[in-house]
Amino acid sequence: MSLVVVGLGRVGLPMVAVFAKYFDGEVLGVDVDVEWVETLRSGRVKMVEEGLFEYLSAYRDKVRFETLSEVDFSRVGHVVVAIGVDINSGFCGGAPPDYLTPLYKVVEAAVEGGWRGGALVLRPTVPIGTTRAVAKYIEERWGLRPGVDYYLAYVPERLVEGRGVFEEETLPKVVGCLEERSCEEAAKLFKKFPSKVVTAIPPEKAELVKLIDNSWRNYRIAFANEVALIAEQLGLDSHEVIDLAKLDYTRNADLPKPGPASGYCLGKDPYALCGFKTLHNPPLAVIARMFNDDLYSYLARTILKLAGDAPILVLGLSYKADVDDYRMSHAIEILKRVAPQASRIVVHDPYLGLNRYTDAKFLRGLGPAVFYTADLEEALNAAGGACGLCKGWSLKMGNFTLE
Repeated sequence: MSLVVVGLGRVGLPMVAVFAKYFDGEVLGVDVDVEWVETLRSGRVKMVEEGLFEYLSAYRDKVRFETLSEVDFSRVGHVVVAIGVDINSGFCGGAPPDYLTPLYKVVEAAVEGGWRGGALVLRPTVPIGTTRAVAKYIEERWGLRPGVDYYLAYVPERLVEGRGVFEEETLPKVVGCLEERSCEEAAKLFKKFPSKVVTAIPPEKAELVKLIDNSWRNYRIAFANEVALIAEQLGLDSHEVIDLAKLDYTRNADLPKPGPASGYCLGKDPYALCGFKTLHNPPLAVIARMFNDDLYSYLARTILKLAGDAPILVLGLSYKADVDDYRMSHAIEILKRVAPQASRIVVHDPYLGLNRYTDAKFLRGLGPAVFYTADLEEALNAAGGACGLCKGWSLKMGNFTLE
């Protein structure tokens, strides 16, 4: 029996690698991006992910890559969906009616292509209630019921980029389902991994677990940023204050440094909670995300003030060091606000142009003042006497840290 992973991005490709090691059968990696599929077929893995190339090379006899239109789903046993779901601040006005359309298109391709009877495992970050909505969609359109005609589960991915292969292999798996039979069958896919597997009914438990992960981290950083703004008004150094608060006091040990909280997960996941009314509307997790979004404008004003008429050198475009992913990065968001008023900006990132996550499209439209290159020496020569806005290199700017 074969297994298909649909979506060969930062999450799906590490899944292919790990399933190739542990699944008893062929693993098929599927994407709609023809160029990306051809790149993977040629053996090139243009992604900075520890162990990814090694795993795909070691188990290459078990792995194939195809576009979604090429897959013969009648020969497929299990379908694992790892595509992204577009969650953004727009969810605070109510979830858009078409936000599940990409997910439904994958399901349609599978069912119309002859897939029947195996596990359908959803792994993207999704708003609560998505698994139930997918089950309803499938039953209303094709008359297929989870636990009877196929096995439906939501298993949140909880991976850190750069460590995706290791974490997919070892982190606990929460298998959320509408009924017990689906949980039993879906759990079998993961029980050969060297990690714990727990089941949860109903699937909303697993969906909420995923949203807790990034919302909680974002919330902690938002609080640290609020401390920094208060300290600034008092003329204090927030780093010193936080260090004092943490000194031999373990209950404050997880308080982070103030600074931007960004990236494709932290930047969007809290907004999936917008539809829920708590004592606050929107919920505190969403307010914390809005606070961190607003911080970009504050940091941009501070950078412009520090730079004056001098050129600005930006070293790194990702949301954290040594990651090749510019999506929803604070470096990009700050640049959008700085560029219209800066005299000259020189941007360097060694991963620029490496893959679809570091394409120059993220920088296009910023204006003639912005020059960008993957070559560090070229960037330093172009910058002259620039002040540095550093990512990967830590920069303390007032009460905030950019690193």
